[in-house]
Amino acid sequence: MKTACVITCAALLAVVGMTSCSAQPGTTSQYSSEVTRIQRLEQTFNNRQSTELDRLNAATELVRLGVRNPKYWSHVQREADKALTREKVAAREWKKQQTVQYARLQENAERDSRILDASASLTSGSTVAAASSTRKTLVTGYTQNNSVVEREEDVTNLPAIISLAASKRADARDDLRRAVDGDNVLIAAEAALGLASLKDHEWIPNIVDAARRFDEDLLFAQALVYFGTTNANDEAALLLRDEPELLEEIKETAKARGYEPFGTK
Repeated sequence: MKTACVITCAALLAVVGMTSCSAQPGTTSQYSSEVTRIQRLEQTFNNRQSTELDRLNAATELVRLGVRNPKYWSHVQREADKALTREKVAAREWKKQQTVQYARLQENAERDSRILDASASLTSGSTVAAASSTRKTLVTGYTQNNSVVEREEDVTNLPAIISLAASKRADARDDLRRAVDGDNVLIAAEAALGLASLKDHEWIPNIVDAARRFDEDLLFAQALVYFGTTNANDEAALLLRDEPELLEEIKETAKARGYEPFGTK
């Protein structure tokens, strides 16, 4: 039994790159299960028939398990970088379209206003007042009914950011920071959780700014409480100043999870 334990533990160490074995008799099945899990994840990643999402999930789990092969972390990083690039391009294109749409709406409103002005100049005072009122209603209608619409958040790029955030790798920090400062609220919220997992206190002000920018106090307060510090909790309290019970609830949840938003291995 003792020999089997040593062999199994050694196999695990070889896979994940650990440097010591503290296995005790009776833990053979635990190590064997861990090795089997790693092997299955590697098979999923290397299988050409696996979906891209399955490969990404497998790579993420292998990274979280501490497997030393750099190709898994490279895959997670590469997919996250592509997702952030796609998101940046999409946001830029959306802003461009909205600028064109807004300019067109303004032009239409001004055109109709000129038509009303011309019509009113040929009428009596009472008709002028009516025309003025109509013009005001018309212009208001353009701004309310044809205003620049809010962007629908695209979830296509979300899995790659979740994988990056869940990796708990220090070298994921820069990309996570970039995501928090981006234009997609869902991506920013997941990235904020990733920074909370890394305890990147320097970026707390940016997380607060994201909450205000997107007007999503709860999403980002949830990330702040996972820092587990007085400063972060104070910022979360300001965001949820009108919902103290909700604040206490998410603080208790974070504490119960050991301030690990994505759990342990």
